[in-house]
Amino acid sequence: MTKKVAVLAACIAVSAGTVAHAQSANPAASLGATSAASPQAVALQSHILTSDRSAADLQAVYAQRGYEPIWTGRSTDVARAFVQAMQSTYDHGLPVQTDVLRGLLVAYQAGVESNDLQAQAEAELKFSRAYVAYAAMVQSGQ
Repeated sequence: MTKKVAVLAACIAVSAGTVAHAQSANPAASLGATSAASPQAVALQSHILTSDRSAADLQAVYAQRGYEPIWTGRSTDVARAFVQAMQSTYDHGLPVQTDVLRGLLVAYQAGVESNDLQAQAEAELKFSRAYVAYAAMVQSGQ
């Protein structure tokens, strides 16, 4: 696992803890959860396994999660928070990533706001790749 992917895995673990805490505070949020893989997880796993090499680097992270989506799942709060963080990079002395932001918003609309599982899987990987790049940018200050 590359260092960037390890950073993603660590951040995901933190955000998963935040989501779990929110669900424990709101038991109704976890109602209906089953142990079977969701259709989104199956589509995401298929997309990762048939995608390019950069997606394969993320496979370990998603395999740990049973291929359940991070950004495009039942709650899109994490995706929204990431977009807000990307919008404020200039405030932290980092370059504004206008093209990346535009791509994320298009992917969000195409994937998250639709029932198209392939588009959701593509949006999921686009968010994860952008997050890895953002983490590297924050870490290096460039």
